[in-house]
Amino acid sequence: MARRMIKEEGLLCGGSCGAAMSGAMLAARDLGPGERCVVILPDSVRNYMTKFLSDQWMMDKEFITESDNSSNNHWWSNEKVSVLPLSAPLTVLPIITCQEAISIMQKEGYDQLPVVDKEGLIQGVVTLGGLMAKMVSSKIKGSSPVQDSLYSNFKKITLDTTLGKLSRILDKDHFALMLHVSRLYQDDSVMEREVCIGIVTQIDLLNYITNGTKGKQREMNGDSKKNGIHDSEA
Repeated sequence: MARRMIKEEGLLCGGSCGAAMSGAMLAARDLGPGERCVVILPDSVRNYMTKFLSDQWMMDKEFITESDNSSNNHWWSNEKVSVLPLSAPLTVLPIITCQEAISIMQKEGYDQLPVVDKEGLIQGVVTLGGLMAKMVSSKIKGSSPVQDSLYSNFKKITLDTTLGKLSRILDKDHFALMLHVSRLYQDDSVMEREVCIGIVTQIDLLNYITNGTKGKQREMNGDSKKNGIHDSEA
């Protein structure tokens, strides 16, 4: 409501103003002929400049969706993560040593490895940056199990996550885990389990965007030639 008041009325009001106006509009439904409703607007937008005024913040908090924000709409924004050509993730158990994890990442060219239990359920992620920080501060050794260096504050996505949302995640994080929720019927109850089916990094998204942009440019050039328009004329 505060965003609407700023946009439609030009009032630089804060979140409390929006709440007050929302309540007033509900109360105004019961007003009779000739009655008026007075609304006190208690705050300004000064303390919210980096919050609800920002479309990015609103989308991060899921107050609005990508479709509500047309300013940053690209041809790929509404595509699903499922269009990305991702390979099966290489996962490790929490009992392997940090040195073994480093060797695996060096050999495979990865910066992070999902850590799963024996049933394949995600426990966290071990990253090169996290290992380095803890080793430098002497919190772990090369012989320590990776479960002592798990990173659990990772972002989760699904096959239905849009590339627009993924791009915002990758603006702040180096990767996101693509998870699939499986349902297991056991002992007269249904259990849901999160299984890692892929890791998406910035390079995966960039490759898709650049390759797709080149393809669209070729299509445009082909259409121009069919219509008798040469590059110098277009």
